[in-house]
Amino acid sequence: METTIDKTYAANLVTISGSLFNSSMDYFMGRWAHIPDDKFSWTPGGLSKTPIQIGAHIAVTNEFFARSFAGNPPVQGEISEVFAWMAAEEAKITTTEQATARLKSSQAEVNNAVPNLPAEAVAASPEVQFYLGLISRHPMMHGSQLDAYQLIWGDGDFHIEM
Repeated sequence: METTIDKTYAANLVTISGSLFNSSMDYFMGRWAHIPDDKFSWTPGGLSKTPIQIGAHIAVTNEFFARSFAGNPPVQGEISEVFAWMAAEEAKITTTEQATARLKSSQAEVNNAVPNLPAEAVAASPEVQFYLGLISRHPMMHGSQLDAYQLIWGDGDFHIEM
């Protein structure tokens, strides 16, 4: 079932999503800042990603959203093609320094793209509405993953920046 929203609601969605995205990135980066150097390549095992891989995932996802919002999606087509592009981009990020730089630049990209979304376009596109909702919480969800990692390796401190 497709839901239609009006332009005022769409404009508010843009504003709120941009604000929540930055809060979500602050949460993620707050956890990122407390990862010891020797743990960036650590994984609890199995299919779990390392913190560097998690950071790469956030950065590349941010870039995809920002470029899509700006009208220049890095890849078009089926979701499998989007995921393949993302996996290839994420694989290029192999160091803490690369991940940190891409996290910061991708946040700037999103912050440049989101406020320029026309309310009419947002109101007319359930896909854009979904993406706005996702960017507002995606980094925080993975920040919680870093919280869990830190507990596993024995860091029980609260890393809350205010």
